[in-house]
Amino acid sequence: MLKRLFLAAGILAGSLGVASTVGAAVDYSEIIEQESAWIESLQQPSGAIVMTREHTYEVEGKRYYKIEPYFANLALVGMLENPDPGKLQTARKWMEWYFSHMNAPDYNGALGSVYVHYADPVTQAETATPGTLAHGNYDSTDSYAATFLSLTRKYIESGGDRSFVLGKKAELETIAGAMLSTLQPNGLTWAKPDYAIPYLMDNTEVHTGLVDIEWLERQVFGDAVKANEYEIKKKASLAGIELMWNPAKDNYDFYECGHCSGGTSDWSSFYPGATAQMYPIWHNILTPPSERAVRLYQKLNESHPGWPELSTPDAFPWAILAYTGALMDDKERVDTFLSSVKSAYLDKSRGWPYYNLEAGFTIRAAKTVRDKSNLALGAPVLGSTAQHLAGNVTNGVLSDSWVISKDRNHHLEAEVAEDIVERGQETAGKKGPSKAWLRLDLGTAEPLNRLLIKWGKDHAKAYTIQTSGDGIHFEDVYKVKGSDGGKDEIALPGAEARYVRLIFTDISRKAGMEIREIEIY
Repeated sequence: MLKRLFLAAGILAGSLGVASTVGAAVDYSEIIEQESAWIESLQQPSGAIVMTREHTYEVEGKRYYKIEPYFANLALVGMLENPDPGKLQTARKWMEWYFSHMNAPDYNGALGSVYVHYADPVTQAETATPGTLAHGNYDSTDSYAATFLSLTRKYIESGGDRSFVLGKKAELETIAGAMLSTLQPNGLTWAKPDYAIPYLMDNTEVHTGLVDIEWLERQVFGDAVKANEYEIKKKASLAGIELMWNPAKDNYDFYECGHCSGGTSDWSSFYPGATAQMYPIWHNILTPPSERAVRLYQKLNESHPGWPELSTPDAFPWAILAYTGALMDDKERVDTFLSSVKSAYLDKSRGWPYYNLEAGFTIRAAKTVRDKSNLALGAPVLGSTAQHLAGNVTNGVLSDSWVISKDRNHHLEAEVAEDIVERGQETAGKKGPSKAWLRLDLGTAEPLNRLLIKWGKDHAKAYTIQTSGDGIHFEDVYKVKGSDGGKDEIALPGAEARYVRLIFTDISRKAGMEIREIEIY
């Protein structure tokens, strides 16, 4: 159960208080967990990922769930920001679905493309040709393939089955061929063979796809020859994207046509004009500190200041903008967006037009801000017992934990016990107190405003929070009584400290206690 606890001004004068409720702050980890689980829940028995189950699409009088490969790829990239065995299996099943649905060839003669599919909400039967459609279709060949290559790399980096990917070298190269099937001499790709438009958004995705297939060739397949071929195309892609920079407009054309009037971007046009400008930033073609990235992001906020509150001319939330904002270190706007999307969608059954891609980028925005602002992330941890698990509480991984048994002797060896036991308890050379504790070293003294504990199955009903500048002399800053687990969120006095220690004085069950994560802001 969520609790928000605070340290009142009177407590600072010397007395310790019991928890009270305060105003909400963004719980990034909660958003990451909930949205990654929701994406996971969208998987069909076949392995396909539907956009949402809160909305259906009508085709010739019948309604279907939609399986959009591009959206699914990007949603799963976001889901794998919170990897665990179940989510890795979800990603693998989708990848198997994708491989098994590759066209050979498609209606344009391209190999390795994948069509949009439709799933019957009742029977779960899937088809690319509902009704009387003569053949399947897709929105693009370049972006579908590019984002799948990016997902494959993310799967490996998240701990996925390397041997599975090793066995798919030929298929992945065929998919890379589909991505490049519309490649033009200027290094840019058309959206698809029968739609000869080289879009900025697509080509930033193709550039990332080339980065990722090159990485796969070098790091997974060990094929330097193929890697070098993709590297050459990657450099040509980057040069092609630069052709789309329009100095007169000080922005990118949203498609390349030699700066013709039809392709130029107007900031008053939210989509595609303004939103397209963010793609080179979140694809790392423009590094966030660069002058061009700063100007483009500032212009977005000047032209469409309401996007963090979901107030734009477009019905969709556009979590891609929040992810871009997170990369630009714009915590304030991202926090506003996350609060807005939680209120509008996450707390209301994720109604349409919220769908899997929005969830994937909401995760990426939340995780980026969390990892940049969480002072405890990666902090060394000393524990009263189970030291080999203590680091789990600050590693940012929400699927592992520090677990202790209540009947264990929670004290250090005699020579160092004096450094950690609570004042007034037994000291070195004697039996230690039957209390579990954790000590976090933040590396440098920082102002501490908020502490968040994510409990596992068992929790501490009572515990003391202490801070220290030297790791030896600790001062009590808060005592919690009556915690009922789930999540504790505690406001701290804001004073600077390097070390934080938690001493757990009353464990909820005989089984012991489990902490999944501690975050400090």
